[in-house]
Amino acid sequence: RKSDYAQHLKLSKWSEKVTGLNIILACGGEKPYKLMQPSASVNYSPLISEMKGVLSHTHFAVVSKALEVLSMLADGVGEKLYPNLRPLLPLLFALSKDKKLTNAVSSCLDSFFG
Repeated sequence: RKSDYAQHLKLSKWSEKVTGLNIILACGGEKPYKLMQPSASVNYSPLISEMKGVLSHTHFAVVSKALEVLSMLADGVGEKLYPNLRPLLPLLFALSKDKKLTNAVSSCLDSFFG
């Protein structure tokens, strides 16, 4: 539910933001993710935009969870989501320089292109 995770993302503590991101991951179900394809009634762009904003957070745990959400979307929706995810690539490459995020970024990129 948008209201639950959105409230957590607005809070200042990093642990609350991680809780909000976990809500999104729980909504995706279990692997392999089977998410609805984009359509007139299903639009992932706002969520991807929110995740792009979260990727600039200073705490690695928050960024790592946001990368998991993006991975879930890429795995669950597939190629139809690629045009929305492609603009994130420069940011992901920049994040890969952080040793704490290298594995998360690598996993996310694998989901995008795997």
